[in-house]
Amino acid sequence: IVAPSTAQHQSTTGAGMALAPPPPVSLTYQIHNPTPDASADGHPQTKTVTADLLVAADGGNSTVRRMLGMPVTGSGYGRRAVTCTVKVDRGRGGMRKTAYQRFMKSGPMALLPVWSFNENNRNGEDQLEEYEYANIVWSTTPSHATHLQSLSEEDFLAAMNDVMQSGPANTQSIFPQELTESILPNLPGPLAPLSAPLTGIAKGIDHLARGANDGLTMSRWSESKPFQLPPLITSVVGPRLAFDLSTSQAQSYVAPRVALVGDAAHTVHPMAGQGLNLGLGDVESLARHYQTAQESGMDFGGTMHFLNQYNTERRAEVSAVLGGIHTLHEFFATKFEPAVYVRSLGMNLVNALGPIRRHLAEVAAGRRGAVTSKR
Repeated sequence: IVAPSTAQHQSTTGAGMALAPPPPVSLTYQIHNPTPDASADGHPQTKTVTADLLVAADGGNSTVRRMLGMPVTGSGYGRRAVTCTVKVDRGRGGMRKTAYQRFMKSGPMALLPVWSFNENNRNGEDQLEEYEYANIVWSTTPSHATHLQSLSEEDFLAAMNDVMQSGPANTQSIFPQELTESILPNLPGPLAPLSAPLTGIAKGIDHLARGANDGLTMSRWSESKPFQLPPLITSVVGPRLAFDLSTSQAQSYVAPRVALVGDAAHTVHPMAGQGLNLGLGDVESLARHYQTAQESGMDFGGTMHFLNQYNTERRAEVSAVLGGIHTLHEFFATKFEPAVYVRSLGMNLVNALGPIRRHLAEVAAGRRGAVTSKR
């Protein structure tokens, strides 16, 4: 039970009515493993804590947010993510602190580095075996997610490696196949004489465009810096879990003496791996404003001034990232050939233009804000 503070508290002074800071917020919770001295009447044992500031970091289904009646807006993507921890082969150097992501028509599959360690070989204490682990997040359709969960470990490993080990695909045609194979070659009536030249022009444009994009792709590779395949996945560690993909955001991240952070404030599609970074950004911003209040000798939660600053800063930043991720999702979900070509060309241009690539990498890593500057 969360007892919210009163936003406007009044006290009587010689000059009349004046606003006073809201009282501390209180949180009452049930102890699931009560001590032997729990009440003898059989009622669950509870505990109440009070604080000048309650930071709710209790996940996407935040109990604190729900009990305070803080509204949320959002929508689902009609996709599910299958996730698990895997062990990877170090024959190619392992993960090398690199995250890999493969984009497919049904959704992306990500291979994310987790940790590595050495362990004594069971056949000899003087020989060490080095293990490296990664997390898989495979976003796909609900039916395919159910299929992936039903596979044997051997078949699931084969499916994951089949996706991650396939090299770069050739650029797709920028025109629908029906246009160049059926429509243009068979123009009706007076347009018939134009069929052959228009078909030739369309195929020529298609050939040049695809060649330019493939050339731009390969221009980033060299003998010293070849295309780098992800490591092979050798085994699955632990269960395969699945969850529905959605995006949501609290209409406000704050209430009197309460601040939402992380998934309690917003949830995102895992496509760009930004959920953790956005949560860390929330914590950094909240801590920075808290420090400002402390250095000013003020009670951080005693006024909405600092909480509102945090709310404005983070909602602007998160809204920009949510919008960008949603645009990426829709762009990668399209099957319209010209849009697919523009998408591929755009990704290659970003990869080729160092300053833009580095800027986006810093934003994705949380070192630079999408709309706000890091202080």
